[in-house]
Amino acid sequence: MRAKVQRHPALAAEILRPIHGAEPIAEIVLSHHECPDSSGYPRGLKGDEIPLEASILRVADVRDAEAVMTGTRRVTASTAPAPDARALRGSTKGRAGP
Repeated sequence: MRAKVQRHPALAAEILRPIHGAEPIAEIVLSHHECPDSSGYPRGLKGDEIPLEASILRVADVRDAEAVMTGTRRVTASTAPAPDARALRGSTKGRAGP
């Protein structure tokens, strides 16, 4: 199951690539599970090899996953308080990047 889940960045990038002008977005999506310490996937990128936009998407993805797991996803963006950056950094165990 884990291998299937870890394929989703590559599959999503494959869907985006044929769309005119979407190559930069495909690269961001492909890289959004990479970690600065190279423990991420699918390519094991590290540090500055990871696009900044992918690191931002990673934080948003973690926040969304936390909301799903805690059952708080029903809160809309317009009513939700802005997350505290310190709390987000703690929730990713130091692997979220810049």
